[in-house]
Amino acid sequence: MTGGRRSLRVGRRELGDGCLILGAILLVAGAPLTPPWMSAGMILAGLGWLLSLPPPGARWALVAGLGVTALIAAAGLATWFDLDRPVKFAQYQVAWVAMFFTRIGLADPRWRRAALMALLVTVGAATLLACLQYVIGYEPKLRPWRIDTGGQRQWVMASGFAPHTITFGFIAGLVVILFVCDRTLGPTLRITAIILGALCLAMSGCRGALLGLLAALAIIVLLSKDRVAWWLAGLVTMVAVMITWVAWRQPARIAELLAGKNDRWLIWAAAFDAITQRPWTGHGGLDGYRQAIAGVDFRALSGPMTSPNPHNSWLALAAFHGAPVAAAHLALLGAVLLEVRRTAVALALPLALIAYWLVAGCFQSLAAHALPSLAFFAFLGLAWPTRSGGEGSLPVPDLR
Repeated sequence: MTGGRRSLRVGRRELGDGCLILGAILLVAGAPLTPPWMSAGMILAGLGWLLSLPPPGARWALVAGLGVTALIAAAGLATWFDLDRPVKFAQYQVAWVAMFFTRIGLADPRWRRAALMALLVTVGAATLLACLQYVIGYEPKLRPWRIDTGGQRQWVMASGFAPHTITFGFIAGLVVILFVCDRTLGPTLRITAIILGALCLAMSGCRGALLGLLAALAIIVLLSKDRVAWWLAGLVTMVAVMITWVAWRQPARIAELLAGKNDRWLIWAAAFDAITQRPWTGHGGLDGYRQAIAGVDFRALSGPMTSPNPHNSWLALAAFHGAPVAAAHLALLGAVLLEVRRTAVALALPLALIAYWLVAGCFQSLAAHALPSLAFFAFLGLAWPTRSGGEGSLPVPDLR
């Protein structure tokens, strides 16, 4: 009987490890695909975690992440009592957990390599679809492929499998940063992935991601200690050329932003006003936020939006759930960097990813949307792999 129980325990742990590994692979490889892939990865990895119960480690990052979720829950309850708005759950509220799933589930180099190979395949598929959208014509309402054969929006932008061009461009930038720093795959595969990611980013037209990528690559160049820094500098130059190309294609947008007449100034002002109304608990999410800004006149916007989101991650978190949540999110990133320093992992990749997240988040509400949040934290887990000490410890991935 004792032997049977022991076998049952071993079998449950092995099943949990398998689910955690497969879920982590889905989280990484599913980033360029439709949202259900990453949601399935979260569910599967969570099930695996409950079955195998691996130690999460990194207690400060864990405490900070739990603090973010706890503050969001408390703000939701306060909004429910004050404004009679139902508490709504969204995946971005627990997206930080994906960091622990990929960090532990892909610690073994074999599974890490499998995840990166799967990511290369999905990026290739997304690039192919984006090229068709970009050349033939892109129409976001024509799901699932979003291809407009009428060509009315030809040579404008593309989103691949993603629901929005901004999400597509942001994830493409993550791919570029990851494969620039992670040398798990050979140089040919890495360069292929970098080219595909850069191509997707260019076709998305996501200007915030371009600026974020420029900041991330600059950090990688500054922290590089080997003799290949020159090609990293070439990548920075490439991104600068891409930004120049966007400015050439849309000069009016750049001029308006510098002159303080861009649509975002009106949107940010409305978001800040909404924050001042309920600075501690927010308005309970996007729906409550839109009710709070219902009196703002957005007819001056050049786009079709009549009640937009804040177009800024930190304004969005503060307006949706209160300023303490936005501060806690930044504290979580700081806790990750603290843990990275303690584990002596190469700093370039986690620093570059966080810089990319911060800069790109200044122009879009990335932290208040599920897909970009899950992708960022899943990739951040790859940048900060776990390793056990002593005999039989896993080798550290070859990170810049």
